[in-house]
Amino acid sequence: MARPHNAIETAVVVLGDDETVRRCEQLTARGALRSTIVVAMFAFPLGAPASHDDLTEVEGVVAALARAISLRLPIWMPEPMADLRREQHYRRLSLVLQRHGLDLLVGHDLWPMPYTGGMNEIDYALRREVQAVDDLDRAALAAAGVEKFGESGRTGRERVDDGPAPK
Repeated sequence: MARPHNAIETAVVVLGDDETVRRCEQLTARGALRSTIVVAMFAFPLGAPASHDDLTEVEGVVAALARAISLRLPIWMPEPMADLRREQHYRRLSLVLQRHGLDLLVGHDLWPMPYTGGMNEIDYALRREVQAVDDLDRAALAAAGVEKFGESGRTGRERVDDGPAPK
């Protein structure tokens, strides 16, 4: 099941390989047909994600995520499987955006990636596992009265409990 796409949300960040982003005029025109405005485009070298297990090593992906999160905009990948070439990268990118309440829009029709369910049974199982871990983490933090790391201004080095230090 896909989360309903917000029709008011018309701005997107485009992500793709060099070949995809070279077609910027075509992508802008295609987006305009769906009342979508491309505010930024980020590219990575052809095949770069396929040669890395970790997407943090692909500068274009990290830059696109940073821009999308900071502007609170979805990322549109017109050719996600052709550009990323690994299903796990597709899923990871989608999950990072979902953690920030954003969508990964895919294909020429800007379909939102599934928020619940998945592309197949394995994708569904992996998404459920990540969601279960996130839920458990939030429940434990709430029970301890602790804010999520980075949200309270803590550096991570302070003690959460101001009680006596263990012996």
